[in-house]
Amino acid sequence: MSDLKNATDELTSRAALAAGKDAAKRVVEDLLSSEEEKAQREEEEAAKTQSRRKKLLIYGVIGLLLVVGVLGFLVSYWQYFFLAGLLGVAGLYGRYRWQQRKEAKTVEAAAPPEEAPPARRIETPPEVEGESAAEIQAQAEKARRIAAACAAEEAQARTEAAALEEQEIDDELAAMKARLGKK
Repeated sequence: MSDLKNATDELTSRAALAAGKDAAKRVVEDLLSSEEEKAQREEEEAAKTQSRRKKLLIYGVIGLLLVVGVLGFLVSYWQYFFLAGLLGVAGLYGRYRWQQRKEAKTVEAAAPPEEAPPARRIETPPEVEGESAAEIQAQAEKARRIAAACAAEEAQARTEAAALEEQEIDDELAAMKARLGKK
């Protein structure tokens, strides 16, 4: 804090000293110079200020023309800038969806597949209410086959749903491109 205060004090003292020197130099020149030299100095200062005004005016006009040119460019080609913005947003959305799918696949691959617990063999008495053990075993085997078929159908349904979702996204993207291409 004190360094900043010292620096500002030093700068202000330097500026005051320079202003004082400049004022003293002008006073000495005014006292020592003749009327002709004073008039000549005033003419030189007037020429300098006029030159500065002209430069500022020229820079202002050039800057204004540049701004008008850029605005004219943007006005005449705004559709292309808008299209580029939409394509950028669509690309960001597609990248987001792609990363989500990629993360889901890595999580799915990292997780061990869900397996049905191993079937336990239940020992049944030779005959239960008129059914033989062979009939019960056949029914159990039939139930296992049905459960395996259901699991396979469920896995196939998940795969088809994922493919359908991906197809919908592709169709939506194609529709967006078609809409943008018409304009």
